[in-house]
Amino acid sequence: MRITSRLALAAMAASLIALPALGAGNSCPSHLDVGNSSRVGKRICFEFHNLSAHHEIFPRRRGSPEIHLFRDNAASLLNPNKVNSTHTLGHIWIDRRLVADDPNYIFAVHQPVGCTEELNMIGQAKGKCVFPNAWMQDYKAGVRWLRQGVQTLDAFPNCSEPNATNYRWTGKMKVESIAHAHRHLPGVTTRAQPFYIFGPDLFDTGAGGGQADSCIEGIQRVWQAWDFDDVPVFWDTDIERIVVPLATNWHNHPVWSRGWFTEVTLTNHASGSMTATVENPFTHADIWHSCGAPQNPGPKQDAFTVNPGQSITINPISLHVPSNKRVDVDTVFFIRMNPLLPGMAASASVKTFSSGTPMCP
Repeated sequence: MRITSRLALAAMAASLIALPALGAGNSCPSHLDVGNSSRVGKRICFEFHNLSAHHEIFPRRRGSPEIHLFRDNAASLLNPNKVNSTHTLGHIWIDRRLVADDPNYIFAVHQPVGCTEELNMIGQAKGKCVFPNAWMQDYKAGVRWLRQGVQTLDAFPNCSEPNATNYRWTGKMKVESIAHAHRHLPGVTTRAQPFYIFGPDLFDTGAGGGQADSCIEGIQRVWQAWDFDDVPVFWDTDIERIVVPLATNWHNHPVWSRGWFTEVTLTNHASGSMTATVENPFTHADIWHSCGAPQNPGPKQDAFTVNPGQSITINPISLHVPSNKRVDVDTVFFIRMNPLLPGMAASASVKTFSSGTPMCP
């Protein structure tokens, strides 16, 4: 899970280029069919209300460490849009922001992936945290940048900062596809287009996780207690693919003593056999073959035969990552069927397990 985001997402900054956006606000435009749940399918704009994130520090008796309690949430986005002849569709830009219930709330400003946009005259992120616009490629098999994310932890003081003190935020997350200058083609403006999200209504630690003796241990405890048995899975009629908006695999990590992996279950209710091919762009993936620079394995495709009446459970990421190396993967899946027969059902889950041997700090 890409929660150590100011370390792990710094590399993603190269994919976020400051080009002019054509309007975005703190709320979804009133004329849109706004999504307020991760389960509604693709939308141009999502708003998630009644969110909370906090870091609370409580004193213990003399000579004992402080008690740290955290709550955090996140989002994972998937782009299903194909390019058109004018390049105004396919390629997509996303406005991502947190809005506080208290208009005077001050978010932290972190470069390059935190609350860096729409600051006030004295450089504060007051009342809202606007992240850099996120870019995703147009969908086709074999391309990498089909996923982006939102990590609320990037909006607050991190554990290495001297002001990593108590904070308590309540408010909403707004994630919107926007008209924007094309990343590569001068004079072309891409339109707002619908996308899928695994959002903070589901991607949330809750207030549990237990007591911790330090800031970083508090973050570890709440996220390492998180798993999810029912990641929303959708059939996209435009691209004729099953889409899974969150797929992950983390193990042998120096920070996380417990890791995560994603399983997909395919059940064939049709009268004939089908080959299910899982397209994995490996968008955010670091494989540490040595403790130097990590490598991305690049997009992969894996085919599985599912016979009539058969149900199979697969872990596609594990086919391409070594069990004896450090692996940090957050991606998405697209699944195509051949032949395309009505009757293939799919489900997905994120499970937690012992991370293995800490490697490559």
